[in-house]
Amino acid sequence: MCNRTGSALLEALEGRRLLSGGAAAAGTAAGRLRSDAAAARDAPVVRSTVQAAAKKRASAADSAPLRYVVGFYGLGGPSFGNSWLAQTVSDVGANEGATTRIYQQDQGQQAVADYFAFVDANGDHVLSPDEINSVTVDVIGYSFGGVHAAEFTRALTATGRHGLYGYLLADTMPVHTLLTIDPVNTTNQKHTDGPMRNVAYFYNYYQSNPGSSTVTLKPRGKAKSSTSFTFDGTNNPVGGPLPSTARHAAQVLVDNGGPLSDVTVTQAYSHFAYGTLRGADVNHMTMPWFLYQTVLQDFS
Repeated sequence: MCNRTGSALLEALEGRRLLSGGAAAAGTAAGRLRSDAAAARDAPVVRSTVQAAAKKRASAADSAPLRYVVGFYGLGGPSFGNSWLAQTVSDVGANEGATTRIYQQDQGQQAVADYFAFVDANGDHVLSPDEINSVTVDVIGYSFGGVHAAEFTRALTATGRHGLYGYLLADTMPVHTLLTIDPVNTTNQKHTDGPMRNVAYFYNYYQSNPGSSTVTLKPRGKAKSSTSFTFDGTNNPVGGPLPSTARHAAQVLVDNGGPLSDVTVTQAYSHFAYGTLRGADVNHMTMPWFLYQTVLQDFS
């Protein structure tokens, strides 16, 4: 949906990367598969061995953990920020071949119950260690949805004898990655004490601008002049860092001198135009759009 982010963005993030892509490993694996196929053609006497190895790999693939991605919208229903949150969650899920679910920011209990039901393969409402380890979950949330995303991960530690939402957990349920975009954790209505040790990787991006944010727009096609759109306001929500005991955490201020403040992103804004925005000029509403490619990189 978006064109490639500039190299400056990746360079700015280089110093705090926690995850790395697997393209080289995939290429090596593909090479091994090609070598096996050649061996099967050229040496019929070892074909049964090659076929057995292929079956073993297929069996390993069948037993690999299922992938599950959970997303939480921010407050307010349809909006520019929420539409890009949905696009981001959808694309992360598609890249992982995952089952994807997106919830409103007040549907945290439903999200947890749905995940428990997904993990509960035999339907006995007891989540065994084997069932728990059969699924890898990632969680993404924006604004108040970021608060609920963190609370979702905390719910997966409810191993008490009374269980949670009708399910008993035999062990704490791990979360591979929790990523929050400008979580608003400053009200009495929504609050989290942040992710716990069951979260392997925690990324939080936040900003400090309660005012407006202007995206420069270049309509698709030639000989069309640039324009702009301003997401206005004088009292927009402002996110911030979250408490965390996650095993690995990176909390990044995007504007106001943060590592992304001098980064300029140019990418698809709509079906009709490309947009350009500098990190120093984001606000709450433009954060999911500005961070779209960054988030995809974090899950690569």
